[in-house]
Amino acid sequence: FSSIDEVAPRMAELFAKLERPVMTDLSARWPQSDATETWPSPLPDLYDGEPVVITTRTTNLQGQLVLSGKLGDKPWTTTLDLSSARAATGIEKLWARNKIASLENSRVLGVDTASIDKAVLDTALAHHLTSRLTSLVAVDVTPARPGGAELARQEVPLNLPEGWDFDKVVGRDLVPADQAVVP
Repeated sequence: FSSIDEVAPRMAELFAKLERPVMTDLSARWPQSDATETWPSPLPDLYDGEPVVITTRTTNLQGQLVLSGKLGDKPWTTTLDLSSARAATGIEKLWARNKIASLENSRVLGVDTASIDKAVLDTALAHHLTSRLTSLVAVDVTPARPGGAELARQEVPLNLPEGWDFDKVVGRDLVPADQAVVP
């Protein structure tokens, strides 16, 4: 927002939209399959101007997908032919993100938090995604010195905060570890 005066009308618009969903009780009925996992689960209500994105992992891309819900107070149903559906790169990441989001949202439904955490962790690790429980670490494997080059030892000056006295912190009689005599 560029002005605080814009907040109230925009919030009123959002609350009006949330009070009147266009479609409720959405459900998706997939054709018989050995493995179908759809997210989000359950499907959310549909609001004016907002899409509902459904992702699924399945072994069967044949048959009919039946979507149903309530349009106002009237039942609504449509059928989509899956014969033109195809696998695509990147869809699995979207599916995994939707799964993680749905799992996290299930906390408010009283689902066991330990099982949610395990499922989120397993999904995020399997699909290399960040989540509340995971992060990504970049590892640079570029050699810092040529292969076979000898390691060199060098004294590095110690920077103490201003006003600190090295002799008082470390001690005047400090002997380097490689010159110390062990009795």
